[in-house]
Amino acid sequence: MTLPKKRMLSDDEAADYCGFKTTRQFKSHVRVQAVNFGNYERWDRHKLDEWLDTLGQSQKFNEMALVEAAGTET
Repeated sequence: MTLPKKRMLSDDEAADYCGFKTTRQFKSHVRVQAVNFGNYERWDRHKLDEWLDTLGQSQKFNEMALVEAAGTET
């Protein structure tokens, strides 16, 4: 997947960017607040990157749980 050029992502774009198959899965697992951007709720790609970077640093991080939540296979 190529890096999106825009910084503020829709629900679908953010879910795809983070590797989730559905926005429902994404919203139930993401630990980033969406931003009110005009009349829309948007996800800051930089904040998503920061959150994703912390996952591998946590001692309690369970990689299999994230893979299962995203609906992908290893």
